[in-house]
Amino acid sequence: LNTLHGSLSYLYYNQNGDRYWFDTKPTLKKVAEDRASQISSANVVMEIKERLKKIRKGNAFSGIHICPSSSNDVPDEQLVRLVILWPNEPFKNGSEDCKAMEKAKEILDYRGTAPRMYRNTLAFVAPDSNKIGALEQEVKRYLAWKSIYDDKDKEEMNLDGNQVKETKNSLDRSNTMVDARLKETYCWLLVPFIDQFDLNHMQWETTDMGGGSDSIVEKAARNMEQSEQLITKLAPAPLKMALDGYLWKNADNISVKQLWIYLCTYCYLPRLARYGVLEDAIRQGVASAEYFGLAGGYDEENHRYLGLKLNQPVFSVNQTDLLVKVDVAKRQLQVEQNS
Repeated sequence: LNTLHGSLSYLYYNQNGDRYWFDTKPTLKKVAEDRASQISSANVVMEIKERLKKIRKGNAFSGIHICPSSSNDVPDEQLVRLVILWPNEPFKNGSEDCKAMEKAKEILDYRGTAPRMYRNTLAFVAPDSNKIGALEQEVKRYLAWKSIYDDKDKEEMNLDGNQVKETKNSLDRSNTMVDARLKETYCWLLVPFIDQFDLNHMQWETTDMGGGSDSIVEKAARNMEQSEQLITKLAPAPLKMALDGYLWKNADNISVKQLWIYLCTYCYLPRLARYGVLEDAIRQGVASAEYFGLAGGYDEENHRYLGLKLNQPVFSVNQTDLLVKVDVAKRQLQVEQNS
């Protein structure tokens, strides 16, 4: 490098004529590399977050939470939500104490300082610890080309038509590359569950979703549906199994509202995509004689269920309705038939 008039000059070599010459302007590629090396990691993180925010909501989740700054940002409600973690909270395969797991556990256990109630509504996506570096490098490259393109008309850049074209091409190429890298890097799906044989211990299903052209949210939804971690259609039989196994061992009935609360709370129960999934399962079950009955209420004085239905079509299910054990329902209907 030779310094002319206090500005850097670059030595070029002409292959045709074996000649060297000096140019006081560095190549665009060199400018881009210099600028990339000066971009702060805070700017890189913000760019990644902005791109994640553009992901459209999938039908499977009621809420998508991009890079929550604290557990407070994820509401504690009876709705299934997907939480996408920060770039600096990566998942390390085979490690229970990586940043991603720490954050996911914190959000699962608390909302702010209060214990979280509806834990069976959350799933998480985290970046891969081995891939995040390459994504960050590509984002720096993209931001560098973007800054050159934004400065293209400034006097000190003084780009000619070909250089503007080269800049635009490099910017577009890098932009496409960042999007592809983003999908490859945000590949870990982390889903909490409790095994029915070990009810005191929260476990995590961790799945590498890979790259591909689908959005991160679409991939998460598809993976969860295929592995039945997110139920979009529930048959009456598994619902009856959950009721018999856990929820009404010592009772003859349960209100639909209370049942929905349990389903949103306990990670050993099916995780339903939305309330309508439960409604459909109830309607299907009551239309048969083998699962459960449905009543509008209970008359304490006369010890009987009001508006009790079993083995007949039901058009609407209210949250105040009661699901009734099938043998209890059959007994009452038998008595009513005979009287």
